[in-house]
This record gives sequence, structure tokens and C-alpha cells, in this order.
Amino acid sequence: MRRERERVLVTGMGVVTPFGPGVERFWNGIVQNESRVGRHEEFVLPSGSLLSAPMPNEFVNDVVERYGGRRNAWAMDALLSEALGDTKLDGRGSVFFANAYNGDAYDDPQLASREWRVDHWAEWLRAKTGAESASSILTACSAANTAISLGTDWIAQRYCDWALVGAMEMLTPELIMTFDALRMTSNTGCRPFAADHDGTVLGDGAGLLLLESEAHTTARGARVLAEVAASSLMTDGGMGKLTEDGSVVKAMMMRALEQAHLAPSELDLINAAATGGAAVDQLETRAIDALFGADRPIVYSVKPLVGQSIGGTGAVEAVATLLSLLKQEVPASLTDPRGRKHTRGARLETAFNNSIAMTGHMCTALFRRVQQ
Repeated sequence: MRRERERVLVTGMGVVTPFGPGVERFWNGIVQNESRVGRHEEFVLPSGSLLSAPMPNEFVNDVVERYGGRRNAWAMDALLSEALGDTKLDGRGSVFFANAYNGDAYDDPQLASREWRVDHWAEWLRAKTGAESASSILTACSAANTAISLGTDWIAQRYCDWALVGAMEMLTPELIMTFDALRMTSNTGCRPFAADHDGTVLGDGAGLLLLESEAHTTARGARVLAEVAASSLMTDGGMGKLTEDGSVVKAMMMRALEQAHLAPSELDLINAAATGGAAVDQLETRAIDALFGADRPIVYSVKPLVGQSIGGTGAVEAVATLLSLLKQEVPASLTDPRGRKHTRGARLETAFNNSIAMTGHMCTALFRRVQQ
């Protein structure tokens, strides 16, 4: 006899963005529509300096003084401290975490042999928390959502009681130059909903969620932030071969709705992948239009303010999505003008957090508000 899936709840979250560390600092920056995008002056290409969204200098100075310039180590300590607080986790735990570009190892050759491993920070989280297993995710811009999806499945199938899921990418010159060489960056800003959008802007970003089974949450009396009602993973063609009509993205969202037993009309919000590049943005828009038609949910993106942090993007945006459900607010300045706006008093109960990578990996997590 097939067992019912265990309910999966979000009970903690931490974030590091170009506003600095901390969930409330991130939210305040969003609602004040404060862009952190500016000229990256660390290096200048023959074509000029590039746009980016780096950490504020006040925190960079703290990284130098307390961590010897190791921004990844600083960010991970900040994430774990905020997501867990003074929580001491027991039971069976797992870690699913993504980090493809460990800038600390780039900058210090002595660290490279020890830390230049794709599973370094996943293993670091395992050692810090006593989790039984740790997995590193490498699916480009969908990595964080993939981590959320895997953690959700493991808890739902009772392979573990709790999971730490998320991702981090802190800017390095090599990373920015790579994306510029691929002609994926914009010199005018990340403008995913503009008709003349011309590319993305990279930014520092990291996020971490604590997921728990309902039974584990109840046993320790934890505060519940939201439920992960469903998730959906899909793959498509790689670079230049994404299905242009958006049918694969549509199927991804439809599968998540079916898993959560929701009709399309019952979805309130989409935190879109919305990279600012035409390839991803056009097919995502086509998918949303095809699935929801005239009953389009609110669609928004925080990338115009904080840029895209590659694998870390989905984790940052998961936190933004959860905050919208918790605070019942979506900043009007960040919403797609082709869709609905959030009106005061209208309830936000369900939300997608979409991620689409040019590699063809895509994933959505469906969060549901929980009555407090």
C-alpha cells in the first residue's frame, strides 16, 4: 500500500544579497525599490566597466577584517546563523546545496587544494549541523530550486526528517568575464519585463532554507513559515536549443500544480526566472500565457534590484517569495505590467518560484501560505 507523502514545512531561512546579510534588510531594500546595480570597477574590459550588484563596502570591509577577505566563508556563516538561530537539530538530516564558483579558492592558492571541490560547502553544512548526508547540486541557474526540490522529496518520502537546502554564488572577476564573453550581460541593467531587455546583470547572492517534516516540526514546537506544497524538475535542450514555444516550462508548472492539487486559477503569484535575456524571458512568458490565459497571476522579479547570482538566484528568490506570502505584499515596481498587480486586502496563498537555466535545467518550487 502506497504511503501518503509527508508534509514538508519551511521553518527557517537566511539570505545574503547586495543589500547585505539578513532577511529583513533584503525585504526593506525590495519594498523601497532600492537598486544595488552599479558599475563594477574592480576591473575594466576594453569595452568599459561592467554592471554588477556586489556587496556594500561596509560588509566587504567586515569580510576583510574578520575573515581575511574570504567572502564565501563569511556568507555561509551568516546564512547558517540566520536560518537556524539557536536551533539544535536532531533526527535524520540531509543537505542539498549548490556552489559552483568558490571565489575563496580562486583568491588563495593555499585554499584551492582543500576547498576547490564542488561539494565543499555542502559538506561544511553537514559537518556543522550533524546531517547524515550532503549533496552538491550543479544545474546552473536552477541549482537552488533543484536543491529545494530534492530536499522536499527526501522529507516527503521519509528518507530524512529535515533538510538544509540552498545555494551561494559570490562574484569573482572570472565569473563576470565569463558571462560577458558569452554575451549574456547587459550594460543597461536587468530589465526582464521591458520590450527591449538585452541581458542580465550578475550579483552576489546566497540563500538557505530549513525544511522539516510536519511530524518533526510539531515535535520540537517550531514556528512554521510556509509549506513546500510541490516542486517540479524538467530538462530541455541546452544552449540555443530551448523549446521556444515555452511548452516545457508550461509542463513544469502544470506538474507542480497537479502535485499540489491546485487548478491554475488558484495560483496567486509567480516569482519568475526573468533573467533579462530574451531567450529565457520569452519562453517563460509564453508558458505563463499558455497555462493561465486571461487569469494570469501576479508575476514579478527581484533581479532588477539585486541581479542574478547564477546558482544562488533561486535561493534568494525563494526567500523573496516566502516573504511575499508572509507579509502579504508584492512590490508594484517589480511586477510585470502585462499581468495583475497586488491589491490591498487580496490574499496571497500560493506562489511559484521559477528557475530556468540556459543549460536546459529548470525547476519550480510551489510554496503555500500557512495560517499562523
